[in-house]
Amino acid sequence: MKNFKYKKVVIAGQCIDVLESLAGEVIECVEEYARRLFSSNAPVGTVKTYTPCVCKYLDFTVEYMAVMVASDWGDLSKYSVVDLYFQALSFGRESELEIVQVLAKRLGWSISSSATMKINRSALTLFFQLSEKYVDSSAAVAHFDQLDPGSNRTLISHVPEASDFDYKRKGWGNRRVNSYLAECIAGGVGIKALNFIPQYFVGGSSRNVGELKLNVDDVVRMIEQTRNIRDRVYYSLLAAGGARISEVLQVLISDIDVKNKIVYIHDPRTRKKVYLNMGLSMSQVNSLRFKGRANQRLTLIEPFATMFWDSLPTLLSSPQLPCVDSHGFYISHNFIFCVSRGPTKGMPLCLVDQSPILRTFKANLKKIGVCIGAQHDVRHMHISYLCNDIPTNNGKGLGVEKTSSYVGHINIESTEIYNHIDSSSALEAAEDFYMLNGYYEHILMGSIQ
Repeated sequence: MKNFKYKKVVIAGQCIDVLESLAGEVIECVEEYARRLFSSNAPVGTVKTYTPCVCKYLDFTVEYMAVMVASDWGDLSKYSVVDLYFQALSFGRESELEIVQVLAKRLGWSISSSATMKINRSALTLFFQLSEKYVDSSAAVAHFDQLDPGSNRTLISHVPEASDFDYKRKGWGNRRVNSYLAECIAGGVGIKALNFIPQYFVGGSSRNVGELKLNVDDVVRMIEQTRNIRDRVYYSLLAAGGARISEVLQVLISDIDVKNKIVYIHDPRTRKKVYLNMGLSMSQVNSLRFKGRANQRLTLIEPFATMFWDSLPTLLSSPQLPCVDSHGFYISHNFIFCVSRGPTKGMPLCLVDQSPILRTFKANLKKIGVCIGAQHDVRHMHISYLCNDIPTNNGKGLGVEKTSSYVGHINIESTEIYNHIDSSSALEAAEDFYMLNGYYEHILMGSIQ
């Protein structure tokens, strides 16, 4: 961020990063749009992900204005600011447009990944749609240099002149300038700007899943050396059931049948009243994720199932499952995985920043000598183990079809993506073959033993 700096504010009970100038003047439009997202019942994760995208867009907008004032770039009327923004994200300094090269260099941007592009497209699309919902921008125009003098503008009276900007003290809080920045994502673009959002990296449904990074022995050793009882239960359930990270973090105590040793995964959309009765806001309820499952019951495999059931009673009676929050108020929800300390104490882990969980997981892996791996790789391990290695009456492995029903995949193709076939035995057999028969000359001559 070059022309602004982030400032944390509390909106709808959530800590959100908004913008302020380098002189400390608040950029009201970002905070206002965050409020509008919450008022539209947008999930907390969506607000926290999309708001920085809009902040980056505004930073680009201001830098574009500064560059346009400083130099003559010729006729750029055929390019909207939105189009230039996405070109800067997509091509950076390799763009064919000189102004995009200059902007990318001044902002220090590199080429964005396809995932980042999709997030930015979704973020700006949602913000433009919200602007159309809350602001009458039908008469506004999406270009900087083209405003109809006869139009009835809703946010500004004219485009700011160069004299409106005090570049020495970064006076972006000027009412006229602030309103213009607001119009960049509101009245100035609105629904019309949707036509300028390029369809970069639309892609398809195919996925490239890398090699299997964790095996059963790795995960067993990691769980055994994990001292934090909450993390120990979390890793055990993740490995035993092979569920997605979001599904495990959203498990309630009432979802666990200790007597029959069963854990259920429920669709949050089917029990919103339950969450509301726990004291969650509608925005928090909507932020709970669910990709879909063919069945609600988790199939727990050994040895992780025993690890989970043995550790669960300790967690239920430990400080890692707090009864009061950081303010001393009793916790009304019954999520089993919660923050155990700090200002967010008592909050469900599924509703807070999950970066600490990721760092802790990687740190625990390093303790056992594994440097590569993420939480989702535990699901890969679980599915691959069920498909190929779990002992059965017919040998090893359940096969893809049976495994698909156990892990809750609606489409068997999803299971095939996650199934990692161990090729080590095939490579060893091939090596033995070559050692016995020699290499290319003997094979080509047909003298094979």
